[in-house]
Amino acid sequence: MKRYDIRPNLEKVTAASLILAGEKDSMSPIKESQEIASLIKSATFKVVAGEGHVFNVSSASEFKNCLHDFLKRSRS
Repeated sequence: MKRYDIRPNLEKVTAASLILAGEKDSMSPIKESQEIASLIKSATFKVVAGEGHVFNVSSASEFKNCLHDFLKRSRS
């Protein structure tokens, strides 16, 4: 049901970017997230094991840890 394609604009992203994917996400499969990450030069890609699309709720602690680690590394 996706009606947009952001890929042509991703090469313009210069900021450090965290791309997270849920291992069992059927709405945004890992393959799509990997492609997004590969098109952003400064992207960090991580898969949240065993989770679907809304892992920031179902695995809030894991999400927080991923974000915290990313932000900590980005500040260095």
